[in-house]
Amino acid sequence: MKRIGRLLAILVVVITLTPPAAAAMQKKYALLIGNEAYAPEVGPLKNPHNDIGLVGKALESVGFAVTTHKDLGYREMNVVVRRHIETLREAGAGAIGFFYYSGHSAADQRIPPKNYLIPVELEHSRVMGGFGRVARRYE
Repeated sequence: MKRIGRLLAILVVVITLTPPAAAAMQKKYALLIGNEAYAPEVGPLKNPHNDIGLVGKALESVGFAVTTHKDLGYREMNVVVRRHIETLREAGAGAIGFFYYSGHSAADQRIPPKNYLIPVELEHSRVMGGFGRVARRYE
């Protein structure tokens, strides 16, 4: 919950420092993904749906068009992220994009480092260590 509080505080500061006329004219789009329905072996989570709800309300209050998704698999996550990117491209150079993910993730510390967002269809926690290989199969 501290993480959400810090994120919201940063968001408020950024929005507060944006001149009102500029903020009113900018197109702002947010994509929020909350994955919590993981298999018992991976470890279901309790807060991602609440997290994206809180962040979504805060973003809407400052003029963002918010799109939320819950419990997505790999292909679904790929589709919604690509759709978000396309929306931002179509909106033009002045558009503001925001992405927030709440769920399991994994980090690969090799050079260059990579981070992975873990989809809900993952069946066993041992796979998380090799998720980079799984993700590359879908690319």
